[in-house]
Amino acid sequence: MEYHEAVLVDLGGPLTRLLPDPQHLELANRLADEASRRGGSGVVADLSPAATRDHVQLLRELAATHPDLAAEVLPLATEAELAAAHLATPAPGAAEFLAAARAAGLGIAVVSNNDQAAVTAALEACGLAEYVDFVSARRADALESLKPAPDLLMLAMAALNVRSATMFGDTPSDVLAAHAAGIPAVGVTADHGQAALLRDAGAEIVVEHLDPADLSRGLR
Repeated sequence: MEYHEAVLVDLGGPLTRLLPDPQHLELANRLADEASRRGGSGVVADLSPAATRDHVQLLRELAATHPDLAAEVLPLATEAELAAAHLATPAPGAAEFLAAARAAGLGIAVVSNNDQAAVTAALEACGLAEYVDFVSARRADALESLKPAPDLLMLAMAALNVRSATMFGDTPSDVLAAHAAGIPAVGVTADHGQAALLRDAGAEIVVEHLDPADLSRGLR
């Protein structure tokens, strides 16, 4: 099918809570501990605050400075994501939003820093896979392409053959990746603190959850 516009949606947050609090923090701590054990405490000391709270950002930063170490701890992250994926439930409004995007003739891609297989499994568990045209997610050989880099978004847009799209995500990295790709970003969170971070990152608007009404608000 030929599309003129698309919606790009992050998995964790807008579509499902893949690793809800405190699970994502526990996983970040587990990876940090393992990286310290294998590479020394200085490895983790050099990471940004974001990496200590988000396991995928930890992987991205490790890949830039200690690629061999990143490859060693990556299976721990993938294993945890896959286990969580099979228990995933859809976030409020997710199915209605994707159904409305499909009815409007928009291309739909899920763009996630999580493992490709875990994303696919989570979409299946949530009953959302039927709406999704393309999944652009983490590959073991390209950790440097994780958001906030625009690579995964650009890959999705190329796969859908569109130049116009809007990114819907719940973290500043989603917003930064969208702007780096030259497209607007809609922040999706019900948490007031996180909403402030999304606005500070430059999100055009911030909504509490996905809603069909936001399709016209977000797209240019």
